[in-house]
Amino acid sequence: MSLLYWIIIFGVVIWLALAFEILLGLRIVKLKGPMHWKVHRIIALSILGLGLIHAFVAVGSLVFGWF
Repeated sequence: MSLLYWIIIFGVVIWLALAFEILLGLRIVKLKGPMHWKVHRIIALSILGLGLIHAFVAVGSLVFGWF
């Protein structure tokens, strides 16, 4: 598979994680007690980290042609 497809798949995974985080925040998906905040924190940090990696690879590939 070409790198462009991996960038797209990676973006979709980040988008799905963000959608799940929103559902947790709106209490549509309910978790009991401290598990709710633990999952919130893990998903939020994952979205942040994966989003930065995704942006670097996308810009490096599509704009600068590094990869």
